[in-house]
Amino acid sequence: MFLFPTINEKPLAEMLMAFLFVVYKMLNDMFLFIANKSNTNNIE
Repeated sequence: MFLFPTINEKPLAEMLMAFLFVVYKMLNDMFLFIANKSNTNNIE
């Protein structure tokens, strides 16, 4: 959150952090979906 401490660049930093967080969530959900799909036989 504090990569760009100046007030003028703070909104840009928040947008960047939000974008990276959304990308991380998408990749994490995709990874969990693939892992669950490949391990269905072992779980059941």
